[in-house]
Amino acid sequence: MEKSRTWRTVVFSDLGILILLALGTLPQYQRQGNGSALMQPVLSRCDAFSLPAHLETIFASNVRFYEHHGFQVRQIIQLPHSGPKA
Repeated sequence: MEKSRTWRTVVFSDLGILILLALGTLPQYQRQGNGSALMQPVLSRCDAFSLPAHLETIFASNVRFYEHHGFQVRQIIQLPHSGPKA
């Protein structure tokens, strides 16, 4: 059985906000529209219900992808012990 090419985890919180917990595409399937195909139904649902969406990433390389989908960097946090920026 072929492993999943993409995955996502979405939570609608009690605060009335959508939190995108995980979105991923295996490297060999990146840059083919798979991540966008996962993102669009989620964002369409947010728009339909006038819900804001929130996500966090630890990879600077992901920022351009999320900006393409309308997200904005609101805060950069340096994790302790030389951890990545979040």
